[in-house]
Amino acid sequence: MQAAPHPAHDVLLTEADINRIRWRCRRGLLENDIFVDRFFKRYESALTVKQAQGLMALMELSDNDLLDL
Repeated sequence: MQAAPHPAHDVLLTEADINRIRWRCRRGLLENDIFVDRFFKRYESALTVKQAQGLMALMELSDNDLLDL
């Protein structure tokens, strides 16, 4: 049996939250920065707390591993 989704996970991020996450997503490789910038331009207005948590997990990867994905 799955647990019910936590309602806070479906909450959209505020502009301040998005700016904070965008800053934390800055990478050392230009290719990754371009990819992340395109992601934010396309999805920032619909980004939820749960999705931001997943994005932060991706940002734990090294630059080369992230580029490989």
